Amino acid sequence: MHALPQGSTKFSAVFRDAVSNAMIEVLGNSGARAIRYYIGPVDYDDPKDFHTRLKALLGPGALALENVIIQQLALLLGVPVFRLKPDDIVKSASLVRGLQKAKQGG
Repeated sequence: MHALPQGSTKFSAVFRDAVSNAMIEVLGNSGARAIRYYIGPVDYDDPKDFHTRLKALLGPGALALENVIIQQLALLLGVPVFRLKPDDIVKSASLVRGLQKAKQGG
């Protein structure tokens, strides 16, 4: 599992690390590399981009992986997972972005 780089609070870094941690947890290193290869470059500052690419590749199976990503987002930020939106990675990412801004005082 990859920890959030110390001092890194940029949303895209948090989201990227949550995606990476979840893919490795669920699929292992080889599976995670394969998914990254097939979905291509992702704009981690735009969770909808990731969701669209992952769903195009995995279809309904993307939901299971996205729920683990949501759990990782909560873990990395120390946010109770119940505050996020299960089954909706785009809304959960938006909530995380807002929580992160609130923690930073802005």
